[in-house]
Amino acid sequence: MKISENVSYKLQLPSDVYEQIKEIAASEGTTIAEVIRRAIKWEILAQSVYDSNGAIYVQRDADAQLVQVAPLTYQTKASS
Repeated sequence: MKISENVSYKLQLPSDVYEQIKEIAASEGTTIAEVIRRAIKWEILAQSVYDSNGAIYVQRDADAQLVQVAPLTYQTKASS
């Protein structure tokens, strides 16, 4: 079993983006680093879905404690 290790990375952000991230962290009672980690995880998920030609539906509850992600299936109408 591979044990994951933390890697440090210095990130420079435009000040307006930093302020938005800071506001999100403050409103959710979490750290700026955690908000950035979540954003990276979402990007990894989005890329995975894109790579598999898939689609997902995301629903977040009002207090942001639960995020549900489900694959979307859809049918196309047959040509007449």
